[in-house]
Amino acid sequence: MIFNISKYLDFSFLIILIILISGCSKDNPIQNPAEPNPELDISNVIPESLGSEYQQNFNRYTKVITPNGSAIHIVAQDALSDEQIVRCRSILEHFLSDYPGSEYGNNKSNVANKMAENNAILTLLNGQDDGNNNVNVDGQALYQNEIQVEGSSWYINQNYDHRDAAFEEILHLVHDFGIGVDGPNTSDGALPGFQAEIRAAQENALTNNLWGIGSSDWISELTNENS
Repeated sequence: MIFNISKYLDFSFLIILIILISGCSKDNPIQNPAEPNPELDISNVIPESLGSEYQQNFNRYTKVITPNGSAIHIVAQDALSDEQIVRCRSILEHFLSDYPGSEYGNNKSNVANKMAENNAILTLLNGQDDGNNNVNVDGQALYQNEIQVEGSSWYINQNYDHRDAAFEEILHLVHDFGIGVDGPNTSDGALPGFQAEIRAAQENALTNNLWGIGSSDWISELTNENS
């Protein structure tokens, strides 16, 4: 009799895959959010340099080190999972990774350094943007229920009961504090030429009704914010 080991190997692989998927299928983290995992480079100590408001309202901290040795800060409240924090940090690193051969992204060191200079902070907040979270600190807000994690039930089922805003809000952080936004209430950025093209595209889109159609109140809100 010939012993066909391949079918047993295939079956073992299937069992392992099921276990891995099952272990990641919950929106809640496997690890207690109150017990940061040092292997993920997440600390439960909020730097004193950020101030008492951050120390009182956030329980975990991580960062992205910029080419000049400074840091872009990420703080999180107690309901966020470590997996959500790591995903947000990875998205920020993705946006700041060089894109060789591109006009403005061939070397993004100046954008990352400018973000640190402008004290860019990503604030990961409990719940959702419904007015119930009264923490008021400087930073780009991103809420717990706007961050899906690969392997979670939300990610697998994609029922669209709530949106994933992580890429959008973190791009706001990079734009406002790194690329730069012209106009009032903004910080100087590293790529004014890029911002000029962005502004021209935005104005063209409004003029030619390419977006914002029937949303005059929303457009007024964005205009007042210079967003």
